[in-house]
Amino acid sequence: MGYLYWFIIITAVLIFLTFLIKFPRQGILAGLTFTTFSLEALPWHLLPVRGVAFSTQMCFVILSLIFFLCNKKDIRGSLRAIFNRYLIVLLVFIIIMVMFLLVSQNQGYGQQKCLIFVIKIIVPLFAFSFLAPLDEDALKIFIITIIAGSLLTTMNLFSYGNITLERGVIENFCNPITMSRTIGLGTLLLLLSFLNAGILCKKNRYVYYIVAVPVFCAMLFSMLLSGVLLFRADI
Repeated sequence: MGYLYWFIIITAVLIFLTFLIKFPRQGILAGLTFTTFSLEALPWHLLPVRGVAFSTQMCFVILSLIFFLCNKKDIRGSLRAIFNRYLIVLLVFIIIMVMFLLVSQNQGYGQQKCLIFVIKIIVPLFAFSFLAPLDEDALKIFIITIIAGSLLTTMNLFSYGNITLERGVIENFCNPITMSRTIGLGTLLLLLSFLNAGILCKKNRYVYYIVAVPVFCAMLFSMLLSGVLLFRADI
């Protein structure tokens, strides 16, 4: 399983780099989506250097900003796309969190969680806004990238996970809840694509079903193996 996982990883990276060179905007969108939702799909725990995963995520955030600065035409429309209502609500929420931290009894823990929220939620949302407007093709790239990331996370769990424990974990002791949510998100999107086959594949739908159904079953089973939905027999 490990050899197959590495073969797919190398193949996917080469295909992605080719796609990024030919279609920079779509490639940045795919990379930003992958690093935001499926960062644990890659075997970062096997690298001797720490911080590579976070640096990769920030790299795509910077690339989205560079793309925005190099292709800005309508300044007013671009700013309207970036500072949309949803982001404004989140910014207000951050202000409320910061004010609450000032009177909190556990400011250290709260500051850590607030910082993670800003880096993992707010910063990527701004980066996605840099690539606006997002059309139907961008939505397809978004969905396909999450499904592919969930599949790679599944293979990572099968290749390097300890699924004999009450919670299946990877060797870097990543959070099984996070892993389960990642795989579950891809499983949910794949299920929605079954109900609306026109979202991803308008032609050759039967071939799409033949390929997608086993993938769906594997991801659903691996989500159970993560241990989030399982209980120990001695509890």
